[in-house]
Amino acid sequence: MKKFERKYYLLNYIVVFGIILLFLNDHYFKWEFSNWITGKLSDFIGLLILPFFLTFFFPKTMKWHVILTGLFFVFWKSPFSQGFIDVYNSIAFIEITRVVDYSDLVALSILPLSYYFLKQIFIIDKLRIDKINIHPVIILFPSIIIFMATSPPYWHRFTHSEGDIKFYKNTIKVKMNQEEVLEKMRDYKIEAVVDTTFGNDFHRDSYVKELGFYQIDQIIIDTDTIRDVKFSMISFKEGRTKVFLNSMNISKNIKEKDVKNELRKYYRKLLRKYIKEKVK
Repeated sequence: MKKFERKYYLLNYIVVFGIILLFLNDHYFKWEFSNWITGKLSDFIGLLILPFFLTFFFPKTMKWHVILTGLFFVFWKSPFSQGFIDVYNSIAFIEITRVVDYSDLVALSILPLSYYFLKQIFIIDKLRIDKINIHPVIILFPSIIIFMATSPPYWHRFTHSEGDIKFYKNTIKVKMNQEEVLEKMRDYKIEAVVDTTFGNDFHRDSYVKELGFYQIDQIIIDTDTIRDVKFSMISFKEGRTKVFLNSMNISKNIKEKDVKNELRKYYRKLLRKYIKEKVK
């Protein structure tokens, strides 16, 4: 392949519009229109255009770039990537983040379309940006920064915790304000106190009227004693609140990953059912 042809793996409308949409979604749409679509859109776009960048550097192995992109995405969305992220962030100028959410794997379905467009770059003339004489580096460097500066879904900002068992998107919606939720808990002898570990100003957004982090020292559900339950609440509409059950502590020293995952599933369901019954 000639050098002047390779540049079109970056100088094409799919990559350019993809990068623009990725930037807008991560830094505007997610916060202003937080829903399932904006939460998954960045994953779809990233998987669509990443093979183009890999092919720009290694144009002879196009098919492998699509496969490697899929494998890397699975690794990235798994807990196994956390060690790499921690090491990188300890030395990096721009920190990276991700949320373990296995529903994001639905974005892998975009990879066949990515491969199709890769093969069509030199067949469909309208895909290429060839009327403007620019160097592909102008696309490459900003794109790297945008890829690295991606933001997590909106709900991730309300689920910070240091508990033994961490939950993800374990939420309850109620038709009452936060004070009414706390009052309901007190009626059932559930004492929730403000968790001062997190600063509310850092997590506040324009569409969130109220935001609070709380902790319950102990809840006894049948024969299970749950300690240090951390949860947060946001009031996004008048008289409506979303409760995020974030984490809890257990007395046992659990090291086995499989056992911990089973405990997470068990306590997630148990705690959610219990709190939902009390506050609804």
